[in-house]
Amino acid sequence: MPHPRFDPAYFAALAHAGGLAVGRPLELFDSTPSTMDAAFAAAARGAPHGTLVIAEEQTAGRGRHGRSWTSAPGESLTFSLLLRPRLPLAVVPLLPLVTGLAVRQAVAARVSAMASVKWPNDVLVSGRKIAGVLVESRVKGDEVKPLVVGVGLNVETRAFSPSLSPMATSLALAGATDRGREAWLLDCLTELVARLDLLEQGAVDPIVSELGSHDALRGRWLSAGAIRGVGAGIDSTGALLVRTEDHRTVAVTSGMVELEGAFSDE
Repeated sequence: MPHPRFDPAYFAALAHAGGLAVGRPLELFDSTPSTMDAAFAAAARGAPHGTLVIAEEQTAGRGRHGRSWTSAPGESLTFSLLLRPRLPLAVVPLLPLVTGLAVRQAVAARVSAMASVKWPNDVLVSGRKIAGVLVESRVKGDEVKPLVVGVGLNVETRAFSPSLSPMATSLALAGATDRGREAWLLDCLTELVARLDLLEQGAVDPIVSELGSHDALRGRWLSAGAIRGVGAGIDSTGALLVRTEDHRTVAVTSGMVELEGAFSDE
């Protein structure tokens, strides 16, 4: 049975009632290769801060390291938000994690299982990926403008490919009874705006503290490229901290992370 189409009028009403400062104008595509590309195209046309691009189906979306991110019609909430923030370059690496925290909070309100953020850009429920984040920016001088935040959330998906099935989940599989995409998007954007406001004010400490509370890698054996050790948190620059077997703490700023099991300090 087809899933209900995203209702932009209903979302606009919710956003107005909630005083949401972003999400207008809204471009809704039945199908598009990439909401990120569509958002940057809108930026090139002069679209304002807060422009939102949503796709019922995404056919050639991208994740980190060139990975693809596709979505079947109506099964996911796939969107990109155009931002023209007043942010120093130093905090830009935090944005995928900040977005992940916003998504995690919106998801946590709808499922009983533990929701966490996995460095650098995933949201997990019970250790399985429910959403991914991609942030891309264009830098002019020492300013970031524009910046596009992309999110893909598995909402109604109940069957994944054999390679993804052991590591992926959705709101439906996680038992969320409230899966209305309009209300979920409102909550996610509201949480994101609140955290962006903190960054614009230079308040990084609350973000780092929240990451510490919901860090999926803390205390876990992992490898990040040639670095192997235990997740030891995320610092104020957005780097993953790894405590190695020779008792060094190494900051990892990019690359893939693979989990290797559990760890206890006791």
